[in-house]
Amino acid sequence: MRKKTIKIQELEKRLMLDASLGDLATTVVFAEETVNAAPVILDSDASVTGSTTNFDGESLTISTDGGADDQISINDEGTGAGQIGFDGTNVSYEGTVIGTVSSDGTNGADLIIDFDADASKQSIERLIENINYAHTSDDPATSRTLTFALGVYFSENMDVVIVAYNEGPSVDTNAGLTLNEGATKTITSTELGISDLDHDDTEVTISITDDVDNGRIELSTNAGVAITSFTLDDLNNGLVRYVHDDSQTTSDQFTFNVTDGDITTPDENFDITVTAVDDPLTLDTNTGTTLSLGEEIGIGAQEIPARFGTQVHSISGVGQHARMDGYINNQNTQLSLVFTTPSSTPNSVPGQVLFETGGSGRGIGLYLNNQGELTFYAGNAQSSPLITSPAALNANAQYAVVVEIDNTNNELRLHYAEASDFDWFSYGRSAEASLKISHRQVFPVVTEQV
Repeated sequence: MRKKTIKIQELEKRLMLDASLGDLATTVVFAEETVNAAPVILDSDASVTGSTTNFDGESLTISTDGGADDQISINDEGTGAGQIGFDGTNVSYEGTVIGTVSSDGTNGADLIIDFDADASKQSIERLIENINYAHTSDDPATSRTLTFALGVYFSENMDVVIVAYNEGPSVDTNAGLTLNEGATKTITSTELGISDLDHDDTEVTISITDDVDNGRIELSTNAGVAITSFTLDDLNNGLVRYVHDDSQTTSDQFTFNVTDGDITTPDENFDITVTAVDDPLTLDTNTGTTLSLGEEIGIGAQEIPARFGTQVHSISGVGQHARMDGYINNQNTQLSLVFTTPSSTPNSVPGQVLFETGGSGRGIGLYLNNQGELTFYAGNAQSSPLITSPAALNANAQYAVVVEIDNTNNELRLHYAEASDFDWFSYGRSAEASLKISHRQVFPVVTEQV
């Protein structure tokens, strides 16, 4: 019969399994933000007792059932008295190596330290007191169990509880929206991206604190009804959209914040860019007219409100000057013009002529005087009623001008604006300058032939 030799040390391990782990905390609680920020020591006051003194070839294993977000590591205290040192592979106690790491404990893996002959109860106790824990998820499970096991000597469990931290909602993207005049467009996460790791999308509300001016925000499931709030679920499912009101506007904006019920983000502006569309011309009036033999009358008008007169003569041209030729009768009359001012103040007399009509010292005219002011005259050149703009015009700028000759009220009225403000043609608008004529002024007329 063959006999097997058993060494005294191995027999000791089998017969004297009295090494135990005591005073290990059964439950530890950490805040989510704490274990997210840096590793923390699990228990700094454990104890290893028993008569076993030889741990050569044994392994200390710390395992977790918490998954890949759990990170278990060793705290490197140093090489001084009673200190555990760790260089990434070798574990030392008071500067003497007591073992090596064969599994590093990252991403849910076990942390395993294989001991050599220099390992002792005291060094193992200090090692257990320097086990770190960290967690990488922003949405952790509440609890996981870690097990501390040393060969056949002991196996003790510790529950690690993480108290979730409400990080609140976040506005990740605020790029604004671009659409055509009069169009409708869905606001997607590309234009407005919002996230909340701690709440369902239905629990996150986007509130409009200052609404749009030139349209409405609505849900596609309830078209035509303006809303002042919507959920993140609505946004992520493509239900939120902006409807432009087809006005002659090029921008819009709403102010919003986001809340999960506990935390609310600061107000932000969501900008909307409206691309102008060349609207088709419409026939607004077609009433016809009646005139006597040989009488002449102007037909048609540009898009100018009726308050500016009953008969319109107009011309548009862009250049350093513009000219308008035509006649004017003794009825209430309106003239409109688009022109570009010269780059410097005119120095000729009477100034830069923009247009004129008539002859022999009689007629109408519009020009820039030597101070860069817009001046209009009508009537006899010797006693023309003049009207002048209250301020000089900007150089090298495009302007629109409307002049009203109101014979009914014996008044001249002058309206003008730079090209960037051409939407000023609004009903009831006051003139920039006006002149009340004290006497009946006869303007050039067209003779009626009967």
